[in-house]
Amino acid sequence: MKRVLMAMSGGIDSSVSALLLKRQGYDVHGVLMKNWDHGEEGVECSYEKDFRDVDWVCHKIGIEYSVIDFTAEYWNYVFQPYLASYNHGHTPNADVLCNKYIKFNFLMKQLPVFSASYLATGHYARMDGVKLIKGKDPTKDQSYFLSLTDPLAFSKVLFPVGNMLKSEVLQIAREENFNPILARKESMGLCFVGKRKKFHRFLSQYIPYNPGSAFSLENVYVGTHIGYQFYTIGQRARLQGHHKGMYVVAKDAVSNSIYVVYDYNHPAMYSDSFTIEFPSWIIIEDFPILCTVMTRYTSDATYCILSMYGDDKVHVECLFDSIRAVTPGQVAVFYLGDVCLGGSVILSRKIQNYGIQDTFIDSVVNEQKISVV
Repeated sequence: MKRVLMAMSGGIDSSVSALLLKRQGYDVHGVLMKNWDHGEEGVECSYEKDFRDVDWVCHKIGIEYSVIDFTAEYWNYVFQPYLASYNHGHTPNADVLCNKYIKFNFLMKQLPVFSASYLATGHYARMDGVKLIKGKDPTKDQSYFLSLTDPLAFSKVLFPVGNMLKSEVLQIAREENFNPILARKESMGLCFVGKRKKFHRFLSQYIPYNPGSAFSLENVYVGTHIGYQFYTIGQRARLQGHHKGMYVVAKDAVSNSIYVVYDYNHPAMYSDSFTIEFPSWIIIEDFPILCTVMTRYTSDATYCILSMYGDDKVHVECLFDSIRAVTPGQVAVFYLGDVCLGGSVILSRKIQNYGIQDTFIDSVVNEQKISVV
């Protein structure tokens, strides 16, 4: 009987995944990752509830579980680069980094410790050999968050609910009387923010507020902001003394300035091309590549052509539709149909005909190079 290490969160998806694996005859051992020292923050922590729910589910299913502390690894490989990216002027994606470095690397390296053959997670994604494929449920597909994972890891990964609809997963949970966890909200946002309502308040504990000027596209001063690090392209900007909605269209990290527009769909908010650097390919195709791209988890896929230039950069040209709020630091993920080719962090974008551009500070922590099992 092959043993599977099941990454547990206390949520419906990982709990049903563990149950399905046991039904399929696997020897399932649950594991709860502790990635953040919430005690340092002095606030109520979701980890305590996760622990209680994982304990309940594992006893309900009849499997053993362990808690593994990855606090140091998360700090060094996810959170420190995350902060550095904000200081650089980018807006990073911690979930993608966590999957790449923690779940599908450091956790995967625990397989021999537990004499396990596979690592399983509750992601809505599918595997075909080492091909990463979108989950069956188009409203829950999570392949976007797995796009930077080293493809060597996928040969030892199982996604038990990837070929199911969310409604089917919920039905199994109801049939098994997983009542204590059915009421849980789906985990959204960042594990280290906890229950804080304002992300910028959390971020300010590590990056001090640094007031600067906000300008219109005509370079007219419109107000004061709290620091370029606290704003994301496309985000609503609330400036003191202004009641009308404004949206961030560009950031200048060098001068600590932001540019805003009043229209959510202002033409300056859209880009028809952008650049990525050091792409992480799951499947390698010959350039130029005709495919689709997603620049955010919730964005629609857009047809594009990828062209390599230099040794490590790729130019992305949108074919039919420009994309709103292409954001340096976020992840662009590429697909051929439902097959994920890979992805990369967005380096820069084209802002058309407005005489402004994003500027950054060269302070990003270099990407960590670590081996996969």
